[in-house]
Amino acid sequence: MIAEDVAEYRRLLEDFHEQISEYDQEGARITLGWLRALNDPGFPRHLLAEHTLKVSKAAPALAILALERGNEPGAATRLQMESTQAALAFAINRLQDKLRRIQDVLDDRGLEAIIGEFLSSVEFVMDYVQLRFCGAMLTTYRRPHIQIGYHTYLPGEPGYRDALCSLIGQTVEDTEVCERHFLRISFEGSSIRVPLSADEAAGQESASLWSSADRVWSW
Repeated sequence: MIAEDVAEYRRLLEDFHEQISEYDQEGARITLGWLRALNDPGFPRHLLAEHTLKVSKAAPALAILALERGNEPGAATRLQMESTQAALAFAINRLQDKLRRIQDVLDDRGLEAIIGEFLSSVEFVMDYVQLRFCGAMLTTYRRPHIQIGYHTYLPGEPGYRDALCSLIGQTVEDTEVCERHFLRISFEGSSIRVPLSADEAAGQESASLWSSADRVWSW
């Protein structure tokens, strides 16, 4: 959980502050400011990424200055400070990675997110079709209708597979979801239309999207 990572980050930052304080008053003032901001109950969570970035950039320099200004710190002191700094850097990287993943999920717009992406592959698997759009994958459990120009290709018709595969490499210009009716992916002069079941009692999905943020959307 991210709360545990924040707690570990705070603990290591406190250790770093204590070690810096023994040798450098200016460094102690800076690290104390970091801790006060982090411990402030009103500190906004969305600024945590900025906080960790600031610390990751400045901490190595503060450690070097503290050791240079110190009164001939021994090898054990240097080793302890280097160890704390390395652990702090590791904790920051882990926390930043989780924050990025959380932000990716928050920014995920579902089917709309594939606008601007291109259809990279089409896979016919048993009784369903998988359409890949770079990082996202749409699985349709009901065969889509393919519209190219003024002609619509329905499942089972001659040329249906070729029509769907001909869209590989084309860029998505728009998407539309009409709940319990259809979802549509539009390209230039063509589209993929997936019928959606109006029978909610059946409990069966008509399509699902595995987004680039590792989130699943279902219809």
